[in-house]
Amino acid sequence: MLLAVIDWREIHWWPVVAGLGLFLFGMYMLEEALKNLAGRSFKIFLRRYTGNRIKAILSGTIVTMLLQSSTLVTILVMSLAGAGVIGMSSGIGMILGANLGTTATGWLVSLVGFKMNIETLIMPLMAIGGLGIAFLKTEKLASFSKLLMGFSIMFLGLNYMKNSFVAIATHVDLSSMQDSPFILFVMFGFVFTALIQSSSASMTIYLSSLAAGIITLPQAAFLIIGSDVGTSVTGLIGSLNGNAMRRKIGLSQFFFNVLNAVIALLIFTPLFYVIKQLLHVSDPLFSLVLFHSLFNLAGILFLLPFLNFFIGLMERYVKGEVRRVSRYISSGNPAESVSGIELLEKETVVFMEQVLTFNSSFFISSDTESTFLSAYLNIKQYENEISQFFLAMQQLQITRAETLKLTRLTDAVRQAALSAKDLKDVQHNIAALRNAVSPDATLLLSETEQRQQKFNAELMTIFAGITTVAESDLNQLNEMQRKFYNDETTILYHSIPTLPQEVDLSSMLNMLRAINRSNEYAVNAVQSLLPEKG
Repeated sequence: MLLAVIDWREIHWWPVVAGLGLFLFGMYMLEEALKNLAGRSFKIFLRRYTGNRIKAILSGTIVTMLLQSSTLVTILVMSLAGAGVIGMSSGIGMILGANLGTTATGWLVSLVGFKMNIETLIMPLMAIGGLGIAFLKTEKLASFSKLLMGFSIMFLGLNYMKNSFVAIATHVDLSSMQDSPFILFVMFGFVFTALIQSSSASMTIYLSSLAAGIITLPQAAFLIIGSDVGTSVTGLIGSLNGNAMRRKIGLSQFFFNVLNAVIALLIFTPLFYVIKQLLHVSDPLFSLVLFHSLFNLAGILFLLPFLNFFIGLMERYVKGEVRRVSRYISSGNPAESVSGIELLEKETVVFMEQVLTFNSSFFISSDTESTFLSAYLNIKQYENEISQFFLAMQQLQITRAETLKLTRLTDAVRQAALSAKDLKDVQHNIAALRNAVSPDATLLLSETEQRQQKFNAELMTIFAGITTVAESDLNQLNEMQRKFYNDETTILYHSIPTLPQEVDLSSMLNMLRAINRSNEYAVNAVQSLLPEKG
């Protein structure tokens, strides 16, 4: 479309790209500030005020207007629905409301960004926001300052784009585009928004192009129809690896936006007749944002009576795939006591191997915190599957010997899981030591890592030959880890005068205690698996 009618040699694109970058960065700062100011409040609000569909739609609209991002709200709704905080009906209602709420950006840009002197507006806000971020120490005030700064940067980027598009307009020949089919504009809007992942930024660009005379009002309208579908791609991608509820919400948003686009195309001419002839709106910028709001409202009103039918279809055809991490018990029958105990014993060995590997990699790997958290969550799911199998077996009439064996196996699993949890909880302390510049902090980390590697190697050797291990071997290992703990604590106390400010003494002591406790749990877990005497 536009690519064929622009004289590329005469255009300076850096101001456009810089303006877009500033606009998106400003929106990011705005979102982060709002989340810090009302993160928990938003979740309480969403849970409390989504009791019925009308409330859910209004909540989705209001939250999206505040956050200025339907993508962020969609991801939030998918997370809350996936976690069971809100139901599918409430989640879908909020998604519909988000479609309407995201049109607020267009109103804000057209009313403020094009009708006022932007520098007059943003300079005081930027001054207050920047000074606040630099000098205000309380979290609330700093977040409010970041909100002002984000708002200012967003409109500074808009100013760059607006001025750049006015310059571009002098190098564009639109005569060859007058007869282009509308579907090309819809497709371009879809692809463009899917790529930049922001319908707000797309709307701003279309308004700038319209104000500069690069595109006509109908062409801009077709572009935003496509953009509304393009913005649902984020939710679609986010649903791929999620549970069934996340997939239902993500797919629902995509289907709704496609249907919304069809409705917008069907009522395109009547809607502009209402805007121009009945509402007497002549300003093209106001006409565009009013069209955007009205066709989204029309889509909500059209879809609302059919939500029950749609939810039924989603429940019927989008099934949850149960992801299991257990190797043996997943195909076993807990009602068969003999084979069940045998499978549980094999599963416990595999679980122990996974935990010991996690513990070992904790001190020798450079993986990120999110990687460790993912590995730990896998361990937690594994523990849960074993516990469910154990609980099912407890309902059986089994012998005392079988009961004792089950108890030992589940005790080993519980102790191993606690060992992994203690390490997971101090991952941020290890990261603080790795980033510290103090030689004593580096020494403490190095000594701790070396001792833990030795301890984990010994424990894994004992576990590999558990059928021939004596309790005295584990007692010696316990003595070793206690000596390690005392040595590391001594190093820490000697380092107090030179510890950097970012390394808190009490946190480091808690870290060493947690590592010591993790080692004790791991030894106890292996001890529970020792062959019974006699």
